[in-house]
Amino acid sequence: MDFSPLVVIQGRAGFVRPALTGRRQGVLENHGHVEQHKCPRRTSCTMPTQPWRSFKRTEPDRRYVCLVSYLPLASGRHVPGLLLYAMRITAQLRKSRGLLGYSLRAQLMTKEFWTLSAWEDEASLRDFVRAQPHGRAMTALVSYMGKTRFIRWTITGSEVPPSWADALRRWKES
Repeated sequence: MDFSPLVVIQGRAGFVRPALTGRRQGVLENHGHVEQHKCPRRTSCTMPTQPWRSFKRTEPDRRYVCLVSYLPLASGRHVPGLLLYAMRITAQLRKSRGLLGYSLRAQLMTKEFWTLSAWEDEASLRDFVRAQPHGRAMTALVSYMGKTRFIRWTITGSEVPPSWADALRRWKES
């Protein structure tokens, strides 16, 4: 997770909003989607939701694969290891064939992590999941995770980037 260009500003009523500082390299467009989420507990949002990072342009009428993953850790002592893998996987994402874009969300106090990504097709997503370091991270962290969930759906290019509100609604309904 590349947190260097973000500054966290604690707002009222439990909102956390990131203030962007500096340019993001390797990104075609930053759609400016900086979403705020009301925290279930004021102390649970310690990191901002990462803005959507786009890597490919989409065709408005074409169908694409979307994925939201929920990764709860069983213990807080494994957060540093997960964050280390997340940094490595973020570097992998930048090189992945078929990635349209992604966003990350973390609530450190509750040890909950989410990813939201869009892909050209299932094969591209599958290749990413099996490749290193993602494959190694799944093996290394599986015994430290709570009940993970992965929800897939399709969207059109005109719906990219997907919203966190829609992704979390699908997650809650699954």
